[in-house]
Amino acid sequence: MKTISIVIPNYNGEKLLESHLPNVLKYSQSAEIIVVDDASTDGSIFLLEKKFPQVHLIKHQQNLGFPMTVNDGFQAASGDFIFLLNSDAYFQNEILEKLSRHFDDPSLFGVGCLQKTNIGDEIVEEGSGIGFFEKGFFLHRKGDVRSNKTLWVFGGAGMFRKNIWTKLGGLCPLYSPFYWEDVDISYRALKSGFSIRFDPECVIFHDQNKSIIRTVYSPFQVNCIVYRNQYLFVWLNISNRKLLFEHILFLPIHLLKSLMRRNRAHLAGFIEAIKKLPEVVESRKLLSKLWKIDDQKILEIFKS
Repeated sequence: MKTISIVIPNYNGEKLLESHLPNVLKYSQSAEIIVVDDASTDGSIFLLEKKFPQVHLIKHQQNLGFPMTVNDGFQAASGDFIFLLNSDAYFQNEILEKLSRHFDDPSLFGVGCLQKTNIGDEIVEEGSGIGFFEKGFFLHRKGDVRSNKTLWVFGGAGMFRKNIWTKLGGLCPLYSPFYWEDVDISYRALKSGFSIRFDPECVIFHDQNKSIIRTVYSPFQVNCIVYRNQYLFVWLNISNRKLLFEHILFLPIHLLKSLMRRNRAHLAGFIEAIKKLPEVVESRKLLSKLWKIDDQKILEIFKS
């Protein structure tokens, strides 16, 4: 019998939880639901304890960021398959059983859902991703949501096989507080010989206009983190010699352009990435023990 858990990371998402959690509970009555609160300063804890006592609540005493918050939830989960759901997302029908049936394939690591996201007054469909290596960097963008192919499972709208997640070591804390960690673990899974899938018939509604990140971090801070994590991804994951040479070759060019254009966020992100190099080296040593598939083979499959 397949057992399912739902892990919801939360930081100051009181209003989001109050709005969306009832829907999650309604359509997942047989699943274990875990909310990991990352030291919220709003009324999230009070709300969960008083209004949703059936939810397993894990409380952080200090803010640890998205990767560690998710990892704590996965570690506590009893399910064989774990649905990772953002606090600003919800579903309106029973999709868990359908998603779990994909895992009859023993090599499958994760399945992503179609996300319907409100951006301004427009509803955008996303959830599938493609990636490619260009001028020394790994770049990614939206894929075809009509396809079953995706390079990564989005971190707040997908189901994962717990034992493979554990084998991969979970989300990498070097990306904390957010961004790129879902691309990273999906890429590590592919590089380790596992597979990933996208199911456009399983729909998640994403309330992006109310995203907590946008209320806590300035655009400059967000851009710094994105640039830093873009460097970290290459340093942690890419082993193909041609691609590494390309990265080294273009690195001074990118930095010079940033200087000339006064792109402070890029320069600051690079400096922050350099500070993490000792940790990157240690993490890469551990991760490389699982590698089976060459980078170019992966990119060839998921470039379009």
